[in-house]
Amino acid sequence: MRYILTFIVKIGGFYAHVKQYIAIVSIYPAHCEKIPFLSENYKWVKEEKINIVFFLNLCKNTAMGVVFKFFMPFILLFCIQTVYGIDLTKKEIETYLIGEYNRSFDYNIGIEAAGGIELNNICNFRSGVLYKKGADSSDINSFLGGKYSPFSKIPLSFSFLYIYNGLPEYKTNSHSILPFISLNTKYAGVSIGPNFKFTSFLDETAIFEFIISSLIYFNFINNETLRIGISAGNFSEFFTRNIGAYSIRANAEIRLNDNLLLINELEFLQSGADGLTSTFFGLALHGGVKFTW
Repeated sequence: MRYILTFIVKIGGFYAHVKQYIAIVSIYPAHCEKIPFLSENYKWVKEEKINIVFFLNLCKNTAMGVVFKFFMPFILLFCIQTVYGIDLTKKEIETYLIGEYNRSFDYNIGIEAAGGIELNNICNFRSGVLYKKGADSSDINSFLGGKYSPFSKIPLSFSFLYIYNGLPEYKTNSHSILPFISLNTKYAGVSIGPNFKFTSFLDETAIFEFIISSLIYFNFINNETLRIGISAGNFSEFFTRNIGAYSIRANAEIRLNDNLLLINELEFLQSGADGLTSTFFGLALHGGVKFTW
């Protein structure tokens, strides 16, 4: 824990240095070599010759900047392979194309990108962005999450998700905070936790909801080259819903080599206030690739 806290302090110091020298870099770009965090504390930045002016401009309040800032912690961790005993034991990136039909917005297509890192085989951090576009509306979603697996022989983990969902054309957005506990084995698993959701319509005051979120899965085949299974639940990394608005997914993963996975998923969407009033809402097909190293 001491190493993790020390690392967080270092990253905080890095961000503080960036803010402190925004004016200097903007006015005197030639003086970048004299900035303390370049010349002393973070030699890897200097060696890679990162353009600090470009870095700062990218962090401004633009669409590209929002995405960059969302993934910035992961970019830093990718660059720093070992910091005070913290090892990156696994890294992954993935992207998907999505085709969906639902009773609210008819047909829409989307693209999803996500990535994650694992530290010391214990902590896992993930983040992702999903954009969907229909005929008259767009859908912007993102998440940031972490998982802590303290037991080497017990498949029990403690996780945390922050999820943002937005419909810009309808001036509607929601923020969900979801801590949950998971028991994941090779052929079955379950996750459950309280969901604290804040939803705002037409820029009005946010409405608070408390929802119990749960997810279960079963794998019929799970070996080194192939995994086929189903899952059902009212939350995922990008969405949280009420008890009646759950989804059922049939999924398959095909491992092409040690690093590359092909992933396909067929999702049946339900809607309703509770399980007894749930009705068919839509259908979605996800297809993509995951690269791990």
